[in-house]
Amino acid sequence: MAMDDDRSMPGAAPPSERRPVLVLGGTHFIGRATVEALLATGQYDLTLFNRGQTRHPFGQCVTHVKGDRRDPSAVAVVLRSKPRWHAVVDCIAYRSDDLEPIFMHRRRVRVCLFLSLSP
Repeated sequence: MAMDDDRSMPGAAPPSERRPVLVLGGTHFIGRATVEALLATGQYDLTLFNRGQTRHPFGQCVTHVKGDRRDPSAVAVVLRSKPRWHAVVDCIAYRSDDLEPIFMHRRRVRVCLFLSLSP
């Protein structure tokens, strides 16, 4: 699959019908695999929120918002950037207080998924 041309995929939704998904992280390991799987469906409008220290391979297929997830106000700004998110996938929450900004905006989010490789 060409990552920069998911519109030509069979069954891909038109851009106006794609459901917005916010991925915190998304450039390494499980986060990257999650983004690849979501893109492969052609059904989601993906926004990645991370520090931008790792270049992502997704090109124009995703919107990238640079920010630090440990800054609650930065997370709040990205959560308020859409009236409603179909899902928020958090791949980089390491402490319970990392989740607080998402919980504070839970009415904007249909599904929250927290993935962790930490013990």
